[in-house]
Amino acid sequence: QVTGLDLVGGLVGETYRNVSRGYAQTQVTASNGSAGGLIGKMGGTITALSVSQSYATGLVSGNSDSRGLVGNATRPSGSASFTVTDSFWDVDASGFGSVGTDDVGAIGKTTSDMKTQTTFTNAGWDFTANTGDWLMVDTATYPIFQALAFAGGEGTSASPYQIAHWEHLNNIRIKLDSHFVVSQDLGPFSAGYTTHVKNGATLANGGLGWQPIGKNGAEFTGVLDGAGHSVSDLEIARSAEPEVGLFGAMGKNGSIQNLELLNASVEGSLYTGALVGRTKLEAGVLSNIKVTGQVTSSGAGVGCLVGASHSSITDAHVVCTVVGDTEVGGLVGDNDSDSLIERSSSAGSVSGTSSVGGLLGSSWRFTSIEESFSHSDVTANSKVGGLIGENFSSVVNTYAIGTVTGTDGATTGGLIGSNGDPSNTAVGGDVSNSYAAGA
Repeated sequence: QVTGLDLVGGLVGETYRNVSRGYAQTQVTASNGSAGGLIGKMGGTITALSVSQSYATGLVSGNSDSRGLVGNATRPSGSASFTVTDSFWDVDASGFGSVGTDDVGAIGKTTSDMKTQTTFTNAGWDFTANTGDWLMVDTATYPIFQALAFAGGEGTSASPYQIAHWEHLNNIRIKLDSHFVVSQDLGPFSAGYTTHVKNGATLANGGLGWQPIGKNGAEFTGVLDGAGHSVSDLEIARSAEPEVGLFGAMGKNGSIQNLELLNASVEGSLYTGALVGRTKLEAGVLSNIKVTGQVTSSGAGVGCLVGASHSSITDAHVVCTVVGDTEVGGLVGDNDSDSLIERSSSAGSVSGTSSVGGLLGSSWRFTSIEESFSHSDVTANSKVGGLIGENFSSVVNTYAIGTVTGTDGATTGGLIGSNGDPSNTAVGGDVSNSYAAGA
């Protein structure tokens, strides 16, 4: 927030120079004077001033001279004029003015229009890839400066984009197929947390918290290397939305490695996980990952690491409370075909109705579970297992030692609740070198 008595602006209070290609996304309040989403007042000069290719989106509060973009306080007699061209403010987010051009020349647009790239390209803004001034995800984000989107790097495997705070992390959604590396720990103390996750007791994005990166049809297909750093205190409350997590959906070759996601609180619907909601067919590897926190859903496919997975997962360890309906697991809810899980573990508690397991809710054919274990306590109605609720996979060198409670005794097991298909032995389910030892 930016708060002052008079001449208060999101970017500049009072300017005696030109402003070109600037933006502000902060709440602006003048308690006894003029406020502007971008500039509080254009100063009195003998030469003309201009504002061009700029925008503001924050809530604006002030006197009658206040405006969504540039405040219009009285200027000294004899001052040269000023012009505002190709510049916009968000009438919905600012709570100020109406759609159209105001008396200083700024253009009011709805939030939808402000997140539509043609609004800006039609005004001459340069979005040329790699060389232009601006970047945005059409229909999803406001424009940002291409040069400041990340802390460094070029998005290649040799020179990945560097992520030093939440603003950089949020900008991954603009470059979904690139390479990234986290350069320092991220938490509530990091820049951008109040904008993208939580401000005091209020979740960002209208009470929904973090907006997951990637979705069905626009999946994350790049590579994120945490470099041993942590992302802490992620909060998401999107109980009506599918594919919820730090990443919503991960597609072909998308990979995440060497990352700790700590004290996460994630709520979603179908396919919910703290790290990734859903990894699609031919997705890459999740490796050397640690997750702690809680994951809650009223739907299917719920896990602390991933809700539903086609990925290979290695060296992933979670300590979580996981609550869902069906296919609920401490690590992965729905472990789908063509995947391998090895050297991974879970602890905490897992509960649901059916196909619920300490490590995996369900695990399907053409998958292997190796050298993995669960210490999670598990509670469900049917198909309840200390390691896997419902299994059609090869299971080798595993164990489970949590308490397992099921109301359907026929499908409750210390290691696996329901194993294999009695009508088709070809679908898998062989178990070897494994044991269960309840608490």
